[in-house]
Amino acid sequence: MEFSSLAGPTTGRSLVLFAEGAAKPGMAAVQAAVGPSIAGGDGGGTEVFPTLGVAVVDAPPEQVMHAAGSDAIIAV
Repeated sequence: MEFSSLAGPTTGRSLVLFAEGAAKPGMAAVQAAVGPSIAGGDGGGTEVFPTLGVAVVDAPPEQVMHAAGSDAIIAV
């Protein structure tokens, strides 16, 4: 999986697309790559939408990409 820089300002957040029904293991992989702080009660700015299979992670794509090796994650 490749990451290409986008021109212009960003929010510093990343979208993570999970395989169908794999939001829970996908978030576990993201937490392993980014750190457990994204999973706290406040979510640290991270929102998970398990029905959609998507998460908005409050971490830069370069950091979240370390979770991309998980079968539960389709794209970052």
